Amino acid sequence: MPKVLLMIRKAGIPLLLSVLILFSGCSKIERNIKVYSDRAEVAELVNLFNQSQSQYTAVFIYKTSGSEEGSNPGNQDIVISSGLHSSFYKEKLSGLNSLRKKSFVQSIYPELLKTGISDTTLKTIPLSVSLPLVISGDTISEGKYTSWKDLSRYAADFNVLKEDSLIHSGFSPPWSKTFLTAYFNNRIDSFRTELNKNNFQEIRDRSQELLAWIIETNGSLEMCRAFSKKYRYIPDYRLIMNGRIALSVIPLEEWALLPDSITRELNAEILKFEDGVQSIGILSAGIPLQSENQAGALFFLNWLLEDSTWEDYLTIVSRNRDESFGFLNGISASEKLNTDLLPRYYPWMKSHTPRAGEFASQTEIESQWTQVWTELFLPLVLESVTNSQFSKDFSNEYRKWLLQNPDPWE
Repeated sequence: MPKVLLMIRKAGIPLLLSVLILFSGCSKIERNIKVYSDRAEVAELVNLFNQSQSQYTAVFIYKTSGSEEGSNPGNQDIVISSGLHSSFYKEKLSGLNSLRKKSFVQSIYPELLKTGISDTTLKTIPLSVSLPLVISGDTISEGKYTSWKDLSRYAADFNVLKEDSLIHSGFSPPWSKTFLTAYFNNRIDSFRTELNKNNFQEIRDRSQELLAWIIETNGSLEMCRAFSKKYRYIPDYRLIMNGRIALSVIPLEEWALLPDSITRELNAEILKFEDGVQSIGILSAGIPLQSENQAGALFFLNWLLEDSTWEDYLTIVSRNRDESFGFLNGISASEKLNTDLLPRYYPWMKSHTPRAGEFASQTEIESQWTQVWTELFLPLVLESVTNSQFSKDFSNEYRKWLLQNPDPWE
């Protein structure tokens, strides 16, 4: 007779209960999947997962960017986050090559899929992507997209001067953080190289490039500042509808949440640069090397990559159109889902859906990129293009920021 059974027989019921409790406790730990994200929309996916099966229980761990309450993503089972595709983070993630044959993965836009690959190993799976949308009072381009060249021409033609003052202005880059993000993403091949080797020279050069555009298109910085101070105290879409400005650039998901009374008065086209469509954010999923439940994490990802999962998700999201849009507040990273599923719930997206080959190469980012860009780079860029000044101590500013914001993965 096995020793465990012999011990139970001698000790009786108390020991039997203790063994059962011990085994049930181990089972409970193995059945839990810790899902970490800095995006609130992921909570709905976790709820759907728990309702769809009984083999595992997913526990949602939500942390906003810059949250004072620390939580190391690397200690979780699944991480779904923007900026996850940085080289630093990919080194801390398990390989996902076993999922390459999934229909979802095979239909991911090649330029987006590339962001999740380290050497030849798939480390992160892009789930959704946020795109810049040009809104205007009229059609700017005859094609599917609005190009940077067409935008520039349209904006310049719209300007009206009166006594050396702008009374109607087409566009100015500092109006839109969305535009600046897309522009720098498109113009800088690798922020990792920029941070570690170039001493931010590319960022300086691109800022001066935009400054020159403002002066050439709108006359002078002084006139632009005076115009913004006088008129830009209401949302840009109102200024477009009133004929005060020609256009602005906003995230696609922001447009989707505007009421019909506004969107039916405006034209909307995705911004495209010479190289193609450039994202302003990619949301990806990965499994940390330190995950305590690798099998459960892989089970969750397999479920997440099923078309039926996203159909159930869109059914819920479309009922509350004033709260979230599409696939985790963006379009899907999968061309197949964008062409087959998204237009069923958002018919107006049919003409906006990118096709394979229409994306530009996506820039390489550094760790903590979403927070670094929002809190450090973007304010300095705005200062540069609005005041023709740029911090000479950019490197010191970056090092100081890193000391104040230690990486949660460390």
